Amino acid sequence: MGLNKRSILVLSIFIVLAFFLTAAGSPVLADGDNAPMKVYKIGDKVEAINVQGLDGKSVNLIKELKKPTIVQFMNTACSACKAELGSLVGLRDDMNGKFEIFSVSVDLGGAASVKRYEDRWHFGVDYFLDSAFAAAPHFGFSFTPAFVVLDKDGTVMMIQNGFMVSREQKMIDGITSILK
Repeated sequence: MGLNKRSILVLSIFIVLAFFLTAAGSPVLADGDNAPMKVYKIGDKVEAINVQGLDGKSVNLIKELKKPTIVQFMNTACSACKAELGSLVGLRDDMNGKFEIFSVSVDLGGAASVKRYEDRWHFGVDYFLDSAFAAAPHFGFSFTPAFVVLDKDGTVMMIQNGFMVSREQKMIDGITSILK
């Protein structure tokens, strides 16, 4: 009995789907060890957010904190990410720079994609790269956009997953209330 191309394609899809379903049920492990990955919650002090600068150098964002900071995880092709970042930048400006914004791109296109994005939209934030999507899961994120608000010492003050224009004011009010 021979297999035609359609049967091979269907079988391949089932194999890939089975792999992902199996992997989704497995605990996520930290790099190179057997311990479950640390997932931070509100009130936790973050030890590290390891990403890359646009120059390719490794950066621990916690060491870059000088004041309260929103670390946004985004993708340059995501319209909700763009809307969220625009809202965050507007709030930062309305609050006279009371907080910083670090935008972590999970794009596979790397620094070139991020530079084109900033050249087009002029958000004026500090961009970093995490194309392996390794940092975001430490806050329970599995998609973009998402952000975490940290105080200047790296303690989690707020965690926000997803963005909807209809809930923008609630997001703004939440950030404003914790950064008074």
